[in-house]
Amino acid sequence: MHKKPSIFGGACIIASVCVGAGMLGLPSSGAGAWTIWSVITICFTMGIMTISGWLLLESYKHFYIRASFSTVTKALLGNQINFLNNLAVYFVGGILLYAYITASGSILDNLMKPFIDLGVSGSRLWSVVFVFVFSYFVWHSTRIVDRISVLLIIFMSLSFIFSTYGLATNIDLTILFD
Repeated sequence: MHKKPSIFGGACIIASVCVGAGMLGLPSSGAGAWTIWSVITICFTMGIMTISGWLLLESYKHFYIRASFSTVTKALLGNQINFLNNLAVYFVGGILLYAYITASGSILDNLMKPFIDLGVSGSRLWSVVFVFVFSYFVWHSTRIVDRISVLLIIFMSLSFIFSTYGLATNIDLTILFD
């Protein structure tokens, strides 16, 4: 018996990647810009992402439903641009993997220091452990990845709601727009 993949689980996998990357990058990028410049930058980025999504949607409506991003790019822009596009996609994927692995190694090192102090290269070792553990999940079954991503999205949403509520109740506008 073959079960169809869960659309909700697939959406959670995509949301986990997108939201996770933003949670890793945006706070450190906006830390020195302060409130107004950070809000302007986030709104500009949101506008560009929305427009690019609309353009992709417009491009995809002329193709078969299973057409890939590479197929659409090759058909509309040619082989050379498709090669550059694929190279850019692989580069972004590699950078995201690097960011997740190093950040997770650092987080695990800080969490485990009270119990196991591995010294200076502890975060590197925890990065390797992180890769082996989660690689096993991906290798074993995509259904496990589906279930884990649903749990992570639920916890991420709850933590966002609680932290936003906690922060919003303590806003001091004189300090915020200083």
